[in-house]
Amino acid sequence: MPDEGASGEARAGARGDRERKGIQSVETGTVVLEALIKASGPLSLKAVAQASGMSASKAHRYLASFLRGGLVVQDPVSGRYDLGSMALRLGLAALGRLDAVQVAGEALVDLAEKTERTALLTVWGERGPTIVRW
Repeated sequence: MPDEGASGEARAGARGDRERKGIQSVETGTVVLEALIKASGPLSLKAVAQASGMSASKAHRYLASFLRGGLVVQDPVSGRYDLGSMALRLGLAALGRLDAVQVAGEALVDLAEKTERTALLTVWGERGPTIVRW
């Protein structure tokens, strides 16, 4: 079997807009996590399966793996599932990397175009509001 090395990476980059191969089970697992994200609280196995559009046995296998990885916790009394400490750390890491001024600045452009008005982005500092985008 040939070693892809850098040439494999170059081919992957050369594909441009074509879809890259992924791992189907990971993609399916994100559906289970999405069900927990959208829920207002912990869910039973049946509710997770229903919200994920899969059988309870299939949802259970994903939940068992997520339990081991810390993405999900299970209440020992009720048996309900919820997001775990790894999910919290993942979310906090994403928030920590978020450039709120950049995101708001992009929305500001859209707002100005849609309203045909001048739009300003301000941030609150020690001395009051400061305009950071016009």
